[in-house]
Amino acid sequence: MRNNSRAVFMHYKKMHESGEFSRLYTYIHSLMTGVSVAFFIGLFSAGPTAVSCSIYLLIAAILFSFSLALNALFSVFFLFFGVDKQITFKLYTYNKLMNHLSNFSILLPFIAFVLLFFYFSHIIGWAFLIFLIVIFIFTAIIITQMLSKDNELHKFKLNLIENGNISEYEEFEKLHEFPIFNDDERREMSLEYGLLVLLKGKLTNFLNKGKFDKENVELMKGELISSLINICNTRAGDHELNLRIKKAIDYFGKTDLKECEIKKHVNEIISKIDNTGSVYFLI
Repeated sequence: MRNNSRAVFMHYKKMHESGEFSRLYTYIHSLMTGVSVAFFIGLFSAGPTAVSCSIYLLIAAILFSFSLALNALFSVFFLFFGVDKQITFKLYTYNKLMNHLSNFSILLPFIAFVLLFFYFSHIIGWAFLIFLIVIFIFTAIIITQMLSKDNELHKFKLNLIENGNISEYEEFEKLHEFPIFNDDERREMSLEYGLLVLLKGKLTNFLNKGKFDKENVELMKGELISSLINICNTRAGDHELNLRIKKAIDYFGKTDLKECEIKKHVNEIISKIDNTGSVYFLI
């Protein structure tokens, strides 16, 4: 499975740029805050003895209290800082703790509600959990089928490129791409992907020839430098990919070269392209 899809990330970034992300999370956290408050209003009317009589209700109350605190904090955060799109983008993209806390605060009320089902009836609670497991199984089947279909489309598009059917490929891409990009975005993504495909092809040919003498290594070093310059002039690749290319260039410049190390550097770049760089729009 190919991760970090360029198309998904671009769509995610557009959500931040348009303010849609902040509006969505403001609504979700405000809703979860309201749900938690509603629970405690009902709990207060039942009296403190109700909590002491059931471990399910006690744990549910604790989870709802955590939910109330976290969701209220996130609601206040988006109220004051949601307009700053750069802050929200950086926090939710590069800060794992922020992401985990946000997701945890949204998940807490759902866990608490499951416990409330058990509080009222074990039959209802277990029926809900079994149904939830069935839903997860069906979801896993659907995702597996979707990934299998994506893999078929990926292979088909690669076959079009390898056979030189560029016009057919472009029509196929326009038909199946999602989200839909404008002409400028599509041209830039095509350029980025083309650079990475070209680099991978050169590296693969270099390995297949099996000639790792100084002259061929110098030629490969020149190709890497040229590719790195071209990639840096676009948005292609990522920081780790660029570092791997630079690392290979530095090693190829040494006098004492070992075949196993040369192959290692080349395979690391190819692996990085396969895992992240080559899925800009071959999703």
